[in-house]
Amino acid sequence: MSTIFKQKDDCIISSSFSSEDLTLLLNQATGSPVSVEEKEQLVASGGHYSDVFVKEGLLSESLKKAYDYALNENKGARRLAYHIQFLAKEIVAHSSPNKPLVLISLVRAGVPLGVLLTRYIRRNFPEVSVKHYGISIIRDRGIDQKALETIHKKNLDSIHYFIDGWTGKGSISYELRHALRNISLPFDFKLVVDSDPAKTATHCATYEDWLIPFGLVGAQISGLFSRTLWADNSYHMAAYFSDLEKDDISSNFIETVEKYTEEVIVASDYPADCSLKNSATAELFSDVSASEVIKEAMDTFNLSSIHKVKPGIAEATRAIHRRTPRLIILRTAQDPETNYIKSSAEEKGVPIQYGLSGGMGPFRAITILK
Repeated sequence: MSTIFKQKDDCIISSSFSSEDLTLLLNQATGSPVSVEEKEQLVASGGHYSDVFVKEGLLSESLKKAYDYALNENKGARRLAYHIQFLAKEIVAHSSPNKPLVLISLVRAGVPLGVLLTRYIRRNFPEVSVKHYGISIIRDRGIDQKALETIHKKNLDSIHYFIDGWTGKGSISYELRHALRNISLPFDFKLVVDSDPAKTATHCATYEDWLIPFGLVGAQISGLFSRTLWADNSYHMAAYFSDLEKDDISSNFIETVEKYTEEVIVASDYPADCSLKNSATAELFSDVSASEVIKEAMDTFNLSSIHKVKPGIAEATRAIHRRTPRLIILRTAQDPETNYIKSSAEEKGVPIQYGLSGGMGPFRAITILK
């Protein structure tokens, strides 16, 4: 059972993370959740996805097995620990020892990474004062400006970094960069992610599209709150899923990764990671960029919106659960890291295609939406 923490200030949203790990600048959502089908109808009729939230259910047995594989058998916890070591050192090295450090996780995918980084920095760099916030950013609508104003007022003369889980198309990177240009607050574009196939972040641990364990799960690994909803002139909103408390793995995930963060993990264990000369797969540094792959997918399937393309293992997986897929594209049928996507597609009757004529570039999986 999760411990429920009421956040400070005027935020009334709950989280299964403690306030030491995360200050969540979100208000409690009003209204009721909708089904995936109702959300799709709203989007198809010109509505915005951030006007509603979908009720998330208990983790299926197949998803639990996929998560366990990603975390343990595939050694994802150990690999993430190595990434945390690297990214934390990068952040501290590029910061000032005389200024407080503020990590701003973009809800939700940035939250697990932000919690891990915050804890690691506190343990290993005690001379650095670090705070961790979670705020909302919504594609095509922008960032929560009130949340940024709150952070600025409470943390004058600090060094800040925005945290997200990964990049796919780079949409959130673009949204963040655009938003920061158009607000009168001293925030620079400094984005830290675990995996950056789109090459749009400031710091990353790898460019590889890999099976990130927290990329498989939604609310139950991010503090038990929903995707965020837009709000004018106040904090953005989210719903807390109290009925999923017994299914929550947020703290267990953090503790599992932390078991490895004090290990001396040598770079040769992960030659593709933590290097700008990353070459994890044969195609990773081919002439086919992420943007070229996405353009080919749009042209091939006659898509009018780039948002119909969900590239990367994490995005492709999440799209299967919370959207209506038209097609799954996998690099190969023999990739154990995309087995869950393959089996989910087969279970839902979604067609699977292997590869694109121009190559998959950095991506191992792409979901095409209806």
